[in-house]
Amino acid sequence: MGKGKHAIFKLFQIVIVFIAVVNLAALFLFDNQIPGLPASSSSEAASADEVSAMQAENISGYTIQMDTDTLVYDGSGSLNLLDGVALVDGDGKVVGNDIFAHIKTGSSLSEKIIEYSADTVDGQVTASRILTLKNYNGPSIQLPDSLPQIEDDQLDDMVKYLDSDADFLVDDGYGNDISSAVSAKYTVDANDSNIIHYVFTVTNSYNDSASASADLSLIPTKPVLTLTENEVTIELHSSFSPLQYVASAKDVDGTSLSSRIQIQGEVDTDTAGEYVLTYFVTSSEGVSSAKKELKVTVR
Repeated sequence: MGKGKHAIFKLFQIVIVFIAVVNLAALFLFDNQIPGLPASSSSEAASADEVSAMQAENISGYTIQMDTDTLVYDGSGSLNLLDGVALVDGDGKVVGNDIFAHIKTGSSLSEKIIEYSADTVDGQVTASRILTLKNYNGPSIQLPDSLPQIEDDQLDDMVKYLDSDADFLVDDGYGNDISSAVSAKYTVDANDSNIIHYVFTVTNSYNDSASASADLSLIPTKPVLTLTENEVTIELHSSFSPLQYVASAKDVDGTSLSSRIQIQGEVDTDTAGEYVLTYFVTSSEGVSSAKKELKVTVR
């Protein structure tokens, strides 16, 4: 090779080495990145991204903020369970979601637990706080000495009739009337359909309940048949008279209707088993009493 060509070749090698050195220096000077190429996705970079994601998730959480000291109420003024209670996001900003408060029975009549809850995009958030009720006696129901006489189609309206009675008093435990919150359930006496057993119940805003019971006599609007028993057991092959289990059969004016008693069903005293007899009576005007059943077991 001539001297001229050899010199050019040496120069070319020097240029190649220089470019390689420059690129190597760039790797260290520019965070392992070569200008014009994507950034490296090393394991350390991925780990940093995961940490950032977890931090963002924590920041987006919601909490219910409030004074955690025991709330004390003595019955004076109004009790606002949401006073000073707020829902805040992970940045500490108050958000306008609805907060619900529910009073739950605590360790005693005067100690309650207020349970708070709010629905957010991240799920339901809850919190709780103690409520102490000072000078609190719990709810009570005072019934009049006797319930008003009503007809059988008015049974579901008993509370309405009681509302006009001055002796019907329903207290929330702080002297406030809560008679509008009273509910009533009744059952008909098994032996006399004109006797009604009532149970009255009320629950106040502190989640405490009270009840009272009383009986009333319906104004007769149809004949009444009463049995002495609801079920009897007799021996096999013994004698049996179904009428002996009728206590009375009367019309609305008290007139006896014993001659107009009707019995449906039969009892075979020679065959062991269970039998059901149905009794009713009909007045001369064709009005029938409520039906009563007698279960007879032959053994």
